[in-house]
Amino acid sequence: MKTHKNTVLMSLLLSTVMCFQAAFAEFQINRVVAIVNGKIITQSELEMIMLPQVRILFQKYPNQGSQFQEEFKEIQKQTLEVLIEEKLILDEFDNLGGQIPEIAIKNAISDEIEDIYKGDESQFYAKLKDSKLTLESYEKIIYKRIAVQALKSQQMNKISPLTPDELSAEYRLLKSELRDVAEDQAQFDKIYIPKPNQYNPNLSAQAQQQKAQEVIDKLEQGENFASLAKEYSQDSYASAGGKSPMVKRKDLSREFGELIFDNPLNTVIGPLEDKLGYTFIKINERKLAPPMSLNEAKPILEKQISIKKRNSFLQDWLKQLREKADINIKL
Repeated sequence: MKTHKNTVLMSLLLSTVMCFQAAFAEFQINRVVAIVNGKIITQSELEMIMLPQVRILFQKYPNQGSQFQEEFKEIQKQTLEVLIEEKLILDEFDNLGGQIPEIAIKNAISDEIEDIYKGDESQFYAKLKDSKLTLESYEKIIYKRIAVQALKSQQMNKISPLTPDELSAEYRLLKSELRDVAEDQAQFDKIYIPKPNQYNPNLSAQAQQQKAQEVIDKLEQGENFASLAKEYSQDSYASAGGKSPMVKRKDLSREFGELIFDNPLNTVIGPLEDKLGYTFIKINERKLAPPMSLNEAKPILEKQISIKKRNSFLQDWLKQLREKADINIKL
């Protein structure tokens, strides 16, 4: 009898613990992480928006160490900021008496079904089911999306038109970058030590590796690059001290071009090892392609200035919304 009572008590205790765990899990999901003008943001809202980035994070850090935790917290912080901004904009939209017609929401969903699901409604509803969303809840998401975009667009109309002075100032700022970089040219000296291959079957891998190490040692001791090229290099430029002609960036591999054009002049780089051999380079000279004229660059500049002005205006507007809002972050 006593054993039966103990079994019943254990079952009741286990059931209570499981109910508590389920309730705690539900509490965690629905935990309030922020309140914006009386409107709450829950943990589940936050996690839903974070999900794509967190999936990438798990792939990047499968062991979930300290770097994972650091980047996770940053994603969490940035995502919460996005949700707070959304609440601020939606609140302003409502205060201004904004309305989104029901037909606009239905049209947006119809466009999504057409664009993403090739017109197959069954796929759309299957996706809703997988995401544990009803059509009504998804319509609310679309409503928010349209409302936020509508008010942002309305605010953007207040941006002042582009002036000639702004265009000229941006051109001066970006002039050196407004060129066809593929036409940039560089001149460098080169030392090339081949590995044994079908064209040089008599070469010893150990001997060639030893030559590369000797070049490293002598360069570290300050010996002249051109002299070492004449002594060690085994290509057509060796007799000229490794001096190659001017070459355009478009004629170099992407990786080699980055080394030549992104490092300071007079830099010695190497050995660069590949299956053919060891290469040392010394960057001597660069000639950048001529910049576009102001008139040629105008479309690029207009787009660049527009982005800057929109971002600046948007940040100022959001700052004003924040200053008059009641925001309580509980994360």
